[in-house]
Amino acid sequence: MRVSSERTLSKFLYLLFFLWPIAGIYYAFKYIHTFSGKLFYVFFFALIGFTYTIGNTAYDTYAYYTWFQEQSLLSYGDYWAEIFKRFSIKSLKPEIFQYSLEFWISRVTDNASVYFCTLSTLLGIGIVKNLNIITDLYNKNKTFYALIFIVFFIVLLSPLRIASFRHYFAGLVFIYSAYQVVVNKDKRYLLGIFSTVLIHIGFAISIVLFFMYFIIGNRFWIYVLLVILSFIFSESFINLMIENTDVFSGDFKTKAAAYSYEGFIKETQKSQQEGLFLLRIFVEWTRYYFFIFTTFWFLKIKKLDRGSRGLFFLSTIFFSFTILTQEILAISNRFSVIYFLICCVFFGRIFSLYRQKVGFIFTSSSLIILGLNILVIFRQTAEFINASILLPLLPIQLFIESELLLIDVIDFFR
Repeated sequence: MRVSSERTLSKFLYLLFFLWPIAGIYYAFKYIHTFSGKLFYVFFFALIGFTYTIGNTAYDTYAYYTWFQEQSLLSYGDYWAEIFKRFSIKSLKPEIFQYSLEFWISRVTDNASVYFCTLSTLLGIGIVKNLNIITDLYNKNKTFYALIFIVFFIVLLSPLRIASFRHYFAGLVFIYSAYQVVVNKDKRYLLGIFSTVLIHIGFAISIVLFFMYFIIGNRFWIYVLLVILSFIFSESFINLMIENTDVFSGDFKTKAAAYSYEGFIKETQKSQQEGLFLLRIFVEWTRYYFFIFTTFWFLKIKKLDRGSRGLFFLSTIFFSFTILTQEILAISNRFSVIYFLICCVFFGRIFSLYRQKVGFIFTSSSLIILGLNILVIFRQTAEFINASILLPLLPIQLFIESELLLIDVIDFFR
């Protein structure tokens, strides 16, 4: 009977995707714990990528588009020469994943829509692979609070993240691999953790943070000390980076110098101060919400399993890093999202494994913070999504050419 209902759901979702993809999003969310729901979600991400509009040239996606166009001019010899060059001590730029995607797709087509479709499809697959972790537990013991954090995980990884594909795809690989090592003690996935630098060089930081967790283990008071020290040294950390960028080499040095450049730091701080109120506070509020309540439930559940304890300690390491770098917004904000995702996995796990009496403060805080993230992230996402996504009939969406964005439609009805 269960198999039959799953097949019926599959047929329904595929038909709905063809007739009107946007209408199927409700059902994809509703049935995200099923294989069909996850597959629909990947299809939807692929469609968004195919219809993607670059828009503002300041976004990373414009750089992605430019790189892709340049790749079509390269020969096979040029490609392999660049790959070997990136692993030289002088260059030390191991980000070969997206570079390889660009090159091999350019051998088939120079259509940027196909390229962005590939990126968004991979991001969608990475999302549902991680969702499997939470939904497999949720299916065994369905609770309202586990569902909240499944939704939270999905919201945090909206199609907006296509604009920073390398960082968030690397983040998904890292979280999935770290979960297997921390919870399931499968050390084969250490390879997955190391591989993240092939996607984004910044994840050398995540590798260091993971091995800090590995060394510290379950020594709770060391994590307490780490959090305290991160607050104490957060203001002086910028000066430390500025003074010591020479210790790095290759692209590590380039990135360190860029992020610690005084003018860049002041500019990002100014942008943050001049931004909308919600945009300024939602990262900070979400960060402290997760830290307060992950700590609360860690202390409240007396016989917390080893895997859940490990996830809490790993999240605390990431929280400390986001506090330490909070004056360097370009680093802190991005790694804050990775921290939030780890916390969502932690909460999804404990609320599926343990039935706890939940108070009004936690419930209301969770719904408020989730609502705030939905509001802000939807507004940001609307600046990237082509308005053709609203049209019925899949063939129309695939062949229509439009520069109209979803934000333009929203502005029209104001």
